[in-house]
Amino acid sequence: MTTYREIFKHNNERCRNVFVVGEAGSGKSSLSQLIAYLWSEENKEAGAHHQSQDAHFTDVDTIQEFEFLFHVALRDSCNTCNYVDMIRNQLLQRLYKSQDIDKAYALVEEVLETSHCLILADGRDEWSHPDGPCNCTHRERGIRPLIHQKNSAIVLLTCRPVGFTKIPEHKVDNYLEIEGAEDVQQLCINIIKVLNGNTGTKRFAEFKTSLTENRLWNNLPKSPILLIQMICLWYDNHELSKSVSITYASIFDMLIGRAKDEVVTSQNENLDNKKINIIPDMDNINSNWKQFTELCKLAFEKLFAKDGRSAVVFSTRDCKDDLKTFAVKCGILTEKKSKSVSFNSHHLSFQHKTFQEFLASVHLSLHDDLLATDIEPRYYNESNLNQYFEASKELERIFVFMCALDGNTAEKMSEYLNKLDKNDTCMLISKGFREALYAGNTSIELACPCKIEIVNPCGTDIQAYIRWIKKNQRNIRYIKLTKHKQNMDFLIRLLQNFPQLAKIHFLLT
Repeated sequence: MTTYREIFKHNNERCRNVFVVGEAGSGKSSLSQLIAYLWSEENKEAGAHHQSQDAHFTDVDTIQEFEFLFHVALRDSCNTCNYVDMIRNQLLQRLYKSQDIDKAYALVEEVLETSHCLILADGRDEWSHPDGPCNCTHRERGIRPLIHQKNSAIVLLTCRPVGFTKIPEHKVDNYLEIEGAEDVQQLCINIIKVLNGNTGTKRFAEFKTSLTENRLWNNLPKSPILLIQMICLWYDNHELSKSVSITYASIFDMLIGRAKDEVVTSQNENLDNKKINIIPDMDNINSNWKQFTELCKLAFEKLFAKDGRSAVVFSTRDCKDDLKTFAVKCGILTEKKSKSVSFNSHHLSFQHKTFQEFLASVHLSLHDDLLATDIEPRYYNESNLNQYFEASKELERIFVFMCALDGNTAEKMSEYLNKLDKNDTCMLISKGFREALYAGNTSIELACPCKIEIVNPCGTDIQAYIRWIKKNQRNIRYIKLTKHKQNMDFLIRLLQNFPQLAKIHFLLT
């Protein structure tokens, strides 16, 4: 897709319901804010600026054709399920005196019925239906906010994949996936330029060389937020790792370190004297262990809430003031004021969804009994497989993190994943095994699925793979290897050790 027209029209027909779906930090909110900004430019200077930067998305006129535009944050309207009521709470009450609100409300209803309007509804997965009575049908209740059939407005709704699963197909006129930065290299150059300021001398070529040496360049995240943090690690002379868990731990250590002059350090009291493999050498985390583990507990409790509603946005009441101050100053939590005038409050969220997932994994590794009490009954029970697949992305990342943090818990999780017998879960177990090796956890004993994937193992990894395969060779039916000289050598060694593997299907990619 290269034009705004393609967002709002399909087969030359105007779309009423447009869904922009992407993972946390991929740019969904930035897109909705950009559209609102471009629409507000009266003299179209923004369009001219856009054209000078890129050949794509130069048709700003498409956006400015809308007579009215309303931008609502769904996280701030969990008390209502009607778009017009959301506009009243978030916009009208800021613009009109109380005695004029009803007239303005009626005017908005009329405008939505008779004019060319766009509603930008940001964050479906951060919205929950109110508990009270409403005009939604039983079938529609809780799926998405309601808009009256008489209204002719186009609604562009952003959400994460987990928030899209219940949307009926006939309610979707245009479905778009946003993956993040297309030109990762240019984004890296821009970020390094900002970090350099007027005095810095570091260059993109040095960053790419460092990543290439560590075999990380081809696996850079497209999420701008995570990419920024990785560049900051390199800029601050932290060693970059192939282990995603070590990378996240290093990010938290860096963030706490940057704010150490503004936060109060706590005594180094390791909870239950249990230590995590990848953290002992991270001084900033260890000197703030109490706050760090409290954040881990908060992340877990919100991700695996007892009522079944995972929360990425939550009230400031859920976080103690001193912990909130610490986490916000470090940049681990972000605090925003509600746009709803009716609820004049602030809410919190982790800077990135994967930040929350990593911290939740640390809490699980410190309290491994939670696997049996909070996760197994809900997700790994045969009767709850649908729930597992709805929450699969976050559970998959939890599993990968656990392979580095706590081998015993990861081994139990791999057994449940292996029972699902799906191609995706087979590849996931292989990914977890690689993560364990990257983090130095070479003694891990994961369940071995019938299909495994091996990506460029180094010398020390080869022995671990051979041990893993030897123990489970009867189960394996398929081995996928990246077509690389080192992997070809590995394949020869496998066949020399296990002649019976010649009957297995090998795929070289």
